[in-house]
Amino acid sequence: LLAGSTGAGDERACFESLQRQVATLDVAGRLRFTGHVTDIAPVLAASDAFVLPSRSEGYSLALLEALTAGLPVVSTRVGIAPEVVINGRNGFLVEREDAADLARRMLDVARDPRLRARREGPAATGIPGVPTVPEHAAALLKLYEELLADA
Repeated sequence: LLAGSTGAGDERACFESLQRQVATLDVAGRLRFTGHVTDIAPVLAASDAFVLPSRSEGYSLALLEALTAGLPVVSTRVGIAPEVVINGRNGFLVEREDAADLARRMLDVARDPRLRARREGPAATGIPGVPTVPEHAAALLKLYEELLADA
């Protein structure tokens, strides 16, 4: 298990509380708070699942990267998540602020090897029409080039 946030800024006290709670669990050596990561591919490759417990989210590239890497996702119903997470197929959706359901779904993924089975690439997400991260980046680059050419 890997976690990306280290609770910068206003979230520091919350993060420190989370660290204290995690220290009481039997996850020694399996949970690491990495902080900011610039090369996410190895992190995703080493992960069993991806959790996005956001209260608010837009077009989450992190979520799309996790799905593209074939990870099962547990996410709150925010941003693009309801459009790309198919309950029971590539992950689970939970309501914002429902920590009990979030925990239940995380345990579902942890206990079911079929849900954790590595899927191969974006086709495994079952999301027709959702671009891969490289496709999205190429489309943005093309748009920027067109806008600059017109300026």
